[in-house]
Amino acid sequence: MSRDFDENIGQSSAGAAVEHPPVSLYAKKQMPHELGIPIHKSFPDKLYAILSDPKWQHIISFKEDGRSWQVRDKQLLEQEVLPHYFRSSKYFSFTRKVVIWGFRRSGKATYYHELFCRDRRDLVVQMT
Repeated sequence: MSRDFDENIGQSSAGAAVEHPPVSLYAKKQMPHELGIPIHKSFPDKLYAILSDPKWQHIISFKEDGRSWQVRDKQLLEQEVLPHYFRSSKYFSFTRKVVIWGFRRSGKATYYHELFCRDRRDLVVQMT
């Protein structure tokens, strides 16, 4: 390459600098806020948002009593839900967080926590 060519890179014919958008070599993963999903900080807050969203009800939802919740389809949870809310989309990682946050298993893929109830988001902030 000649020196004249190198000096002209990034400039228009009038000599002004040309702005180029950054180019990624990888496909950009859509983040939750780009999909219209609110960003939540704590695990219980994210879980509450998932359980409150009607589009995930066939995958994960509160039980009829509103005091416990159930994973209905583990595979769809990994493929469709977890990638939008968490770094890891592995079911094992998800259930580990469930246990760490004090949820107790009350049946097959069903969990309970005394401060985690449908229509009581105010209690979620008390979870530590």
